[in-house]
Parts: sequence; structure tokens; C-alpha cells
Amino acid sequence: MNDTKKLDHKAEELVDKWIERYRRGSLRFFILHFLLYKHRHKDTNSLGTSSFHGYKLAQKVEEVTQGKWKPTTASIYPILKELYEAEVLEKIPGVEQQETGRTTIEYKLTPFGLKTAQKLEEARKEFAKAFIEGKKGHLPPLLFPLGSNISPEEAKKIFLKAPDEVLCSHRDQIKEKIEHIHKHLEYIEKELDHRKKEEKKD
Repeated sequence: MNDTKKLDHKAEELVDKWIERYRRGSLRFFILHFLLYKHRHKDTNSLGTSSFHGYKLAQKVEEVTQGKWKPTTASIYPILKELYEAEVLEKIPGVEQQETGRTTIEYKLTPFGLKTAQKLEEARKEFAKAFIEGKKGHLPPLLFPLGSNISPEEAKKIFLKAPDEVLCSHRDQIKEKIEHIHKHLEYIEKELDHRKKEEKKD
């Protein structure tokens, strides 16, 4: 293995370690965001509540990340325990599993947890806004290239999974591109009109 490959391998190992730490830290935010979404949209389960259990959360993370991140229940339950002890979540009896005869434990936001989740969402948006504005116009990339052959149905699926700040960035960059296109069209129309007038003179 030459020096370049050694550096690449070493860098990949370090990045993988950092990404794993970032994912573990992100689970708290994801849990609260997911429960806040269920609460706002009155997304209830068979118990008639906006609760969920750890395995369901792991499935949701995998679904949202399109299979790129599959957290284990072993990584999720310590965080649920932490949020429960902080009175952010409360436990309610779940559904009895036919295979094991055991009853799952469901988690939902407490009134305090709801306030915490709302404030966390506001703080996240403010941070993202400050970060984007601090970049002085260097916004995140588009969700997909303007003019691509993505159907409206496919685009809608992408939009539904994108965070607020990414959607806003996508919208603003498209608006900017549309303005440029309109200016180009205006110039072309003027140029064509000018050429027609010149032809008539000849």
C-alpha cells in the first residue's frame, strides 16, 4: 500500500468514526422530531396514541435515510432511558407480542417534552439559518439539478423527506436560477427583435 492509499484509508477510518459519533448524537434530535411530527399531525397508532417503541424508531430512521443508516435497538434504548429520566418522555403499555407474550413499552412526549421538542426545533432552524447566512450566499446544493428528468411524483417524495432548511435553500436557488433565465430570455428577445428590424432596413 503506497503513501496515498495509506492516507486515504486513515482518513476514511477517522471520518467513519466521526460519522458514527454524529449519528449517535443525532438520535436524540430524531426521536424528538419524530414524536413532534406525530403529535402535530395526530399520527396515532393502534393504541390511539402518538407513541412508538424503540424498534419502530430504528425502522423509521432506516426508512428516512433510505437504508443508509440502520441504528440498532441497543443504541436507541439508552437514549430513550435518558429522555425518560429527564421527564421528556413517558412510558405507556404497548401491545402484547404473540411470539414472545411480552408487552412492548411505548414512549410518548410529556407536556414538558413537547415544549422541549418545539424549542429544539426552533433552535435547529435558527442555527441552520445563521449557518447559511454566515456563508454569505454559499447555500447547500440543490436536492436535484434544475431541469432534470425527475417527475413531479418523485420530486414530491424527495421534498417530503427533506428538512426545512434544505427545502428553503432549494426554493431560493431555483428562484435565483429562474431570475437568471428570465434575464437571458429578455436579452434573446431583444436581440431577435433587433435583428428583425435590421433585416427590414436591408
